Amino acid sequence: MASVVQAAALLGIGSHGDLRVVRVGTSVLLVADAVGVMFRVDDQVPAERVRRQVAVASVLERSGLPAIRLAGDHPQPVVFDDPVVPGDPVVPGDPVVTVSAWHLEELTGAVVGPAELGGMARQLHDVAIAAGGQVGVPPFEPFVAIIEQLAMAAATGATSPDDLELLATVTGRLAVAWPAAAADAATTPGVGMGVVHGDLHAGNVLATRRGPVLADLELAGIGPVAYDLVAAVVAVERYGAPASTIADYVAGYGQPIPAAARSGVLRDTYELWLTAWAVANAHVDVTHAAEARARLARWHDPSGAAPPWTLL
Repeated sequence: MASVVQAAALLGIGSHGDLRVVRVGTSVLLVADAVGVMFRVDDQVPAERVRRQVAVASVLERSGLPAIRLAGDHPQPVVFDDPVVPGDPVVPGDPVVTVSAWHLEELTGAVVGPAELGGMARQLHDVAIAAGGQVGVPPFEPFVAIIEQLAMAAATGATSPDDLELLATVTGRLAVAWPAAAADAATTPGVGMGVVHGDLHAGNVLATRRGPVLADLELAGIGPVAYDLVAAVVAVERYGAPASTIADYVAGYGQPIPAAARSGVLRDTYELWLTAWAVANAHVDVTHAAEARARLARWHDPSGAAPPWTLL
């Protein structure tokens, strides 16, 4: 991919040899094993979303929290406004391509359990407290991300207009209710305001040689940290994880999961985000399409028994 070649040269990473594709979706992840670097290529999300991840990763590295680390010696992300393949025409309105480079972690194959996940959440949420302020992390904006995903879904045509209209209606309703609910959650003792990951499930914590490492930071920002605790509840009630998951998570986190994370606006917003991501990726393959249908069922019949969710 020409954008990766150019970005690698600009970042001073050098010859990277063959590239191995590890994920294709709203972002493409490619690994250069020869130099121990993973490239993330985005041409669907705004460059600002990628800049957010870079900024948060930099803050977390300075704080000592084990998170993914940037590679190279040039400011990131690298943004290409022009065609990256020589000879391609310039088409007005074409999305930019952003490339970011990350150190490739040495994975152990271990499973990150709920206690480890809770401990990682605790470390993350304490970052702002330890720094005595907002540590340069932007505000948490879940609805901006949800709207972006719904726009991607509309562009693919894999989800019906009626379903997208339903999700847009839910988005508007929750966005109105969010400020009061977030303010209320922020007053909960022990789980107030801090750095929120935004999608803190086991799939976004890597088991590495240096221990659990936090990944996928593009949603992160300062907000009510109770939002991150919703994932443990959803793991049990949507994904079918054992009921003991909650107790193990609480043991790792060191605080009980508050009512605001168990039901209401924060939980609905997180499940809406998960649904928006699913419909944005419904075109990838039949597995993603089935997952999108399962998550849409939750909004068609909120009081009914929706099919279990499977993809992280």
